[in-house]
This record gives sequence, C-alpha cells and structure tokens, in this order.
Amino acid sequence: MNTDALESGEPVAPTLSGPIGYNVAYFHFAVAFGMCYVAMQLTNWNTEFSKDHIDKGTSSMWIKIVDSWILALMYLWSMIAPKVLTSRQFDY
Repeated sequence: MNTDALESGEPVAPTLSGPIGYNVAYFHFAVAFGMCYVAMQLTNWNTEFSKDHIDKGTSSMWIKIVDSWILALMYLWSMIAPKVLTSRQFDY
C-alpha cells in the first residue's frame, strides 16, 4: 500500500488479489447458452412462419428484437452507471 498517498489525502484504490469467487468457465458457458436461447427465440426455433399461430409473424419478431435491444441497453447501463454516477453507492 502506498503510504504517501494516504498522508496526502488522495483516495487509494484497493488492490484486487486472490480468487474471484465464481467459476469463469461456468459464467462463459451460461452466457453462451443464453445467447443461443435468444437467437433461437428470434428465429422461432427454426420453424417456418405461418399465419395459423399467434407467436409467428413479423410483429412477434419485432417485439422480440426490441426486447433484446432493451435488455442489451439495460445491461450496458448497469456496466456504465458505476463509472458515470460516482457519487452513488452501488453496493447491496
């Protein structure tokens, strides 16, 4: 730890070391399967479009696409917000 920074009153960022608390391979595995699930939802599980079904068609497709965009923006904001809003506490 830098004692000069403590004496001058400058904020000191904590150093991170040790295990991260979760399995990185499992995290990437779960995210990859989540992306596959969203892709299959957008393509209607690789089935032909038909007017006989309610969940088929262009309006249903656009609802799913916009929903995916909103979720992506929410995730992006959750990553950016702690850096932008520095005066807030984002701890549980």
